[in-house]
Amino acid sequence: MPATSKDDAVAVADRVRKAVADLELAADDPTHRVTMSLGVASYSVDAESADDLIRCADRAMYIAKARGKNQVQLYGANRRAHLGSTRS
Repeated sequence: MPATSKDDAVAVADRVRKAVADLELAADDPTHRVTMSLGVASYSVDAESADDLIRCADRAMYIAKARGKNQVQLYGANRRAHLGSTRS
């Protein structure tokens, strides 16, 4: 999302996460729900190449999973995911 702030990117990712979590899918067992864990990173603040950007977002995503899943984590400038944790 070019020209998008990190905060706005987290907001978009969280809207997508919520929309997926709210989907009602046809299944044999209605207790199964689909959720998403997302990581957000920013080009040139967090990474200087496409590969590094994907790696940073991936790290943040795995932290989101480790912290309970179904949330968005923002990759921090200090090379660790921080803040931006959203979940409902």
